Amino acid sequence: MAHGLPHLRTAWQVEKAVTEEESRVVLLRFGHDYDPECKLTDDILLSLSETVKEKCGFFLVDTDLVPDFTQQYELYDPCTLMFFFKGRHLQLELGLGERYKITWPIGGEKDTVIAWNHLLQELLTVIEAVHRGAQQGRDLIVAPQDRSLAQLAFLEDDKLTSDPEEQAPREPRARAAFPAAPEGALERQCPGRPDASESEEKRAPEQPLGIEKCDAAYDSAIAALAETMGSMGLNTLQGLIRMARVDQERQAQEAAMLNEALSIAAEAFETADFNLHGELDLQSFMQALGNPRVAEKVSQATSVPAEWFLSLDVVQMVELFQDIDADANGKVSFSEWILALLRVRQANHEEQKAERQQELAAIESLVEEAMEEGDEDWSGELDFREFIAAFRCNPRFVRKVALAADTSVDDLNSLASEDLEQFFAVLDTDRSGTISFEEFVNGLLDIRLKRHVYSQEQAEAENQAVIDVAYLDALDAFSQADLGVTGELDLDGFHKALQQPAILEKVALASQLPPEFFSKLSKQDIKDMFARMDTDCSGGISFNEWVAAIVNTRQEVYLTEKLEQENAIAAVMGDAAAAMDEVLEDWSGEFELQRFIDAFQTNKAFVQKVSHATGIPAVEYQRMQAGDLKDLFDALDMDFSGTVSFSEFVEGLAAIRRAHEAAILEEVPSPTESAHHIVKDAMVQSAPTGMDSITPTGLKQLLLLLDADRWTPGKLEKLIAGLPWKNGALPLSNLVDVLY
Repeated sequence: MAHGLPHLRTAWQVEKAVTEEESRVVLLRFGHDYDPECKLTDDILLSLSETVKEKCGFFLVDTDLVPDFTQQYELYDPCTLMFFFKGRHLQLELGLGERYKITWPIGGEKDTVIAWNHLLQELLTVIEAVHRGAQQGRDLIVAPQDRSLAQLAFLEDDKLTSDPEEQAPREPRARAAFPAAPEGALERQCPGRPDASESEEKRAPEQPLGIEKCDAAYDSAIAALAETMGSMGLNTLQGLIRMARVDQERQAQEAAMLNEALSIAAEAFETADFNLHGELDLQSFMQALGNPRVAEKVSQATSVPAEWFLSLDVVQMVELFQDIDADANGKVSFSEWILALLRVRQANHEEQKAERQQELAAIESLVEEAMEEGDEDWSGELDFREFIAAFRCNPRFVRKVALAADTSVDDLNSLASEDLEQFFAVLDTDRSGTISFEEFVNGLLDIRLKRHVYSQEQAEAENQAVIDVAYLDALDAFSQADLGVTGELDLDGFHKALQQPAILEKVALASQLPPEFFSKLSKQDIKDMFARMDTDCSGGISFNEWVAAIVNTRQEVYLTEKLEQENAIAAVMGDAAAAMDEVLEDWSGEFELQRFIDAFQTNKAFVQKVSHATGIPAVEYQRMQAGDLKDLFDALDMDFSGTVSFSEFVEGLAAIRRAHEAAILEEVPSPTESAHHIVKDAMVQSAPTGMDSITPTGLKQLLLLLDADRWTPGKLEKLIAGLPWKNGALPLSNLVDVLY
C-alpha cells in the first residue's frame, strides 16, 4: 500500500469524493492494496500526488467494499483507474479503441522496458489534459498521443495471451475492458507493425519484424537511459530524488556524528595523557579511565555511559587495554585510542539504527490507521484543524497514537490546547503547516524511543527500591534466627528457622514469595536451598549469604511479575482497542456502566475480542448477569470515576489474563507432588502380601541406609517418638509422608 494516499471505505465516501470537488478532477484507483498491480500503480500515483494536488486528487478504493460501483463500471480487472469531475465519469481516449478507463498496471520492476521518468511525464500530461477538458465541460477527453501507457496495455495483453493457464480466470479483462483496437490504431503508436486483425497469411513478407523491431529499438534506448540513472532499483524518478536526498542527509548526519566523536575522543586522550608522553601504558590507562572527567569524555565519544567505565575492575581494565592495543606493544597510541573509540561509537550507532528500524516496523501500520482516522479531506496530510479535532473528538485516533508512541491514552487526553499546538509544531518539521505521513511516523517514533529510555530508567529505579526494601526485611528476619555461637545458620538451625511462623512471615515478606511456598518445602528441598545459599561451602549461612539469597529471590520475583504484566498488557492491547472500537461509535472514549453491560449482553464481536484478550471462553462472559457485569465494571474502574477508560480497560483485561493463566498452572501438580504420589502408590502396591506397615526397628534401618550422616541416634529417637504408631507399626503410606 502506498502510504499517504487516502482510502475510501464506503460507497458514500466515494460519492462524496467525486461530487464535492469544485475545481479538481478526481482519480479513483479501484482494486486491492495487496494486489501487485495496484502496488505498482500506487507508487506512481504517490510520486505525482504532490505535483498535481491543485488539479487532481487521488483516492484508493477497495472494490469489495463498493459492489454497486463494481457492477456499474464493470470493474473486473485487478487494477482500474477512472477520472471523475463533479460527479461525472470522464471518458479517456488513449488511442486504444473503446478503452475509456485504464485497466492495466502503471509501473513495474527495475528491469521493466518502460523508463520511469518518461512514464511519469506522460501520466502528468494525461492528468493535465483531463483537467483542461473537465474545465471546458467535456466528458470525452483525448489524451496526448505517446506510447508508454499504451505499451503497458499491450504488455498486459501479451501476458494474457502467452499463458493459456492464466487467461481463463482473467477473461473479464479481455472481454469487457480490452476490445480489439480499430484499424490503424497500432500503426500510430509504432509504424510498421502489422494490423492485429490480419491473419498470419496476409501479413506482408517485407515486414517480418513489425512491432518487435520497433519495441527492440525503443527498449534499447530505454535500457540505456535506465543505466545512466543508476541501479538503485527505485520505481520512480521522484522516488529516486527523494531517496538520494534522504541518503545524502543520512550520510551527512553520520559524518557529523563521527567528526564530533573524533573531536571528543581526541580531547579525552589529551585529558588522559597526564604525563604528555603521547601514549598510555597500562597504569596510565587504568588511572585515566578511573578519572570521572576522562570517563565522561570517553562516554561522550562512544555513547557508552560513564558509569560503565568507572565500574570496571582490574581484570576488565586489562582486557579493555589489550583490545585497544592493536599492535600489542604494551602501549595505547593516539591513533589506537581514536580508532577504538570510533569503532565503539559506530557499533552503537548501528545498533540504534537497527532498533529504530525495528520500532518503525512496529508502528507504521498504526500511524497509517491514525492518519486515516484524522485526515478528513483525504489529502494525505493533517492540517492543524484536523490535528486538534482528532485529539479532541476521535478516541480511535487517540488510541492508535498512544499505541504508536508507547504512551497512555490518559496522558494524551490530558494535553491542553497549548500542548497540542506545541505537539503539532514539533511534528511539522518542514514548517509547511501540515503533518505528512513521514513526519507523523518519525515524530511518534522519536517519542516512542524516548519513552523506552524513560521506562528503562524508571525500571532501574524501581529495581533498586526493591533491593533496598528486601535488604531491610532480610536483615530483620536473620536477626531473629538462632545463630548459635558462630553467628551463622547451620542446616539444623536453618530448618528450625523456616519452621518458626514469625521468621517465616518475614522471609516471605522479604522475598515476596507466599508463606505457603516455604511451608510446603520438603526436607530435601530445604537441604537443597541451604546448599545454594551456602555459596562458600562452609557448612553455615552467613549474614551476607542470607541477604544475597533473599535479595536475589526478591529481584527474580519482581522481574518475573513485571515481565508477566508487560507481556499480558502487550497481548491484550490490540484486542482491547478493537473491542472498544466495536462499541464506542459516539467518540466518547470511555465506558459508562449501561454501555458496558449492553456490550457484553448484545455485542458478540465485542465479547469475542474480550475473550481472546483474556483467554477465558466467550460463553463464560455471556453467562454473566447484570450484577456480575456491574461488579466487573467496578473492578475495572480503578479511579472510581464512574467510567472505564481505555487504560483501565487494558490493565483490567491484562490482570484477568494473568489470573486465568495462574489458575491453569495451579491445576497442574508440581513435580514434587507428582513424585510423592508416584512413590507412595508404588511402595504400597509393591509391598509383599501382609506387609503394609513398618516397625520402629525397620524404620531405623531404612533411614540409616538412606542417609546415615543425617540420621544420628538422637534424631532417630526424636523422629520415632513423634510418629503416629498403631499397634507398634507405621503404615507405608505414612512412611512416604515422612520421607518427603
